[in-house]
Amino acid sequence: MAYGINVRERAFALYLQGQNAEQIAETLRAEYPSLAANTIRSWEEDADDRGETWEDRRRAVDQASRRRIEAQAATMRATTASRLQTLTEVMYNRLTGKNSPEMKTFEGAVYAFKALSEMAVKLDDDDQNRFNPWVAGEILLQTLSEDPECRKVLERRWPHVKGVFTSKLNGLTRTKEIEVQPAVEKEASR
Repeated sequence: MAYGINVRERAFALYLQGQNAEQIAETLRAEYPSLAANTIRSWEEDADDRGETWEDRRRAVDQASRRRIEAQAATMRATTASRLQTLTEVMYNRLTGKNSPEMKTFEGAVYAFKALSEMAVKLDDDDQNRFNPWVAGEILLQTLSEDPECRKVLERRWPHVKGVFTSKLNGLTRTKEIEVQPAVEKEASR
């Protein structure tokens, strides 16, 4: 039976959510009773008009998501740096202006100015030394999945490894949720 592009795209959306061919067929079975897991697998492996497999498309979606998150983080850092610069300028002008405050307030202002300056330096240092744990994790998992023995272990232990990795990465980056889907996960879900 021939299926239209809408069915394939719905199946691909389920694939992006981490479902394997059997799970996708089961999910779509209510509407398409004759849809088989083997059909899903062939869609997954066959290149589309652009020459991309589902895995290629998944990688592109993952990269776009990472770029969006990194851009949002960069925007937040730039906004914070801009606000910090404005506060620093205001504090400096208040300290050096004609109407500078009395000595006790002046000391407090100097301390605040010092703290703002240190924060600005820290933001600059953080930008220069920024470590991207997502990229490092993906490279590590891709490297391990290239070794046949490691791949077997990762396929068997993937849910546990993913849980531990995500937990540690969340602690490192202080984010609420990180979804890491290396090539190994695709194989493990088969």
